[in-house]
Amino acid sequence: MSDSPEDTPGISATRRLERQAGRIFDLTGCTLTVIEGPDRGTTVTIEGRSVRIGKGPGCDLRLSDQSVSSQTTLEFAPVTRKLLTGPSSATRLEGLLGCSTAMRAAYGLIRQVAPTEATVVITGETGTGKEVAARTIHSLSPRNAGPFEVIDCGNVDRELLGSELFGHQKGAFTGAVSSHRGAFDRARGGTLLLDEIGELPADIQTRLLGVLQRREVRPLGAEAAHPIDTRVIAATHRDLEALVEKEAFREDLYFRLAVIIVEMPPLRERREDIPMLVQHFLKELSAPGADPPAVTEQAMDLMKALPWKGNVRELRNAIQRALVMAGGKPIEADHLGHPVRAGSVAARPGAPTLEEVECRTIREALERNQGNKMRTARELGIALATLKRKIKEYGLG
Repeated sequence: MSDSPEDTPGISATRRLERQAGRIFDLTGCTLTVIEGPDRGTTVTIEGRSVRIGKGPGCDLRLSDQSVSSQTTLEFAPVTRKLLTGPSSATRLEGLLGCSTAMRAAYGLIRQVAPTEATVVITGETGTGKEVAARTIHSLSPRNAGPFEVIDCGNVDRELLGSELFGHQKGAFTGAVSSHRGAFDRARGGTLLLDEIGELPADIQTRLLGVLQRREVRPLGAEAAHPIDTRVIAATHRDLEALVEKEAFREDLYFRLAVIIVEMPPLRERREDIPMLVQHFLKELSAPGADPPAVTEQAMDLMKALPWKGNVRELRNAIQRALVMAGGKPIEADHLGHPVRAGSVAARPGAPTLEEVECRTIREALERNQGNKMRTARELGIALATLKRKIKEYGLG
């Protein structure tokens, strides 16, 4: 072993990782693990600003390999994992939209982390735009010409998740009639988003940690591992630190992933962005070439006051419903599918549901247009794809 910490064979290059991530990785409480050589598997927990490694007495991590130095000291400067950066002046960034302080802070962080190779964890409630943020990081990175792969860790059968991530060889198990490239290989040269990382089962967590440590993957049934060239971004709506405390998520995997943490704010904490988002969704969801309908003051006030537990995704769905309900006319508060607040029209006992009214509106428009979907979509002021989906949803085809 040389006296340079980064040249220490078999030890994770923690200092290099720390510098690459902009010195934002808090190493206190983390472990250094020997991953190659006769002392493979030996670990030491970082308890202070430094750790001593070598074959000599008094070392925190004592190695039996006689070819290493007697002692090498690695010194760390504990800092927070959350990168402190000033807010951007932009009102949008790629697919992200908003002028609130919370969103502009996210823009600034995303711009700073995108050009690096650091792993990122994106946190936020369901519907806050975590995947959009991940795609933005990929788009602004040197890897943007490569693929962007998404694996929803909570929506893949547990028995298939290992194969989906790491791949398998033909004949590796019953039913493996052909080889399958895993997500790490499919994302080669690009970025892999592990969505809902908090849902990973324990055995897959262990395998994932090994892949990230060694930067190589071994498909099931393969004789040897091969190198990977993939940046990893993870996303979750869960509190990973709480899962670590409950021992439901590996601490070493968490620290390996959470080099940088990007927090996506809930919509209720950036209500000033709602008018901008509403206009964006109206343009996106209206029929091509059609002018988006106006939104009444009452409807906009209602949207700015609602809790939006489903965040931006719920707002988009509400705009999509409102376009259908309004039929090309200005969008009113009662088109939004939410309980109307005091001062506006209240729902009557026995009144039809939103879905019933929407279904009837579409059916009558189809009848007026002799079933012509293009004309019907134009009359309703919605995109043709939206109309087709609603026809299928309500069984009107």
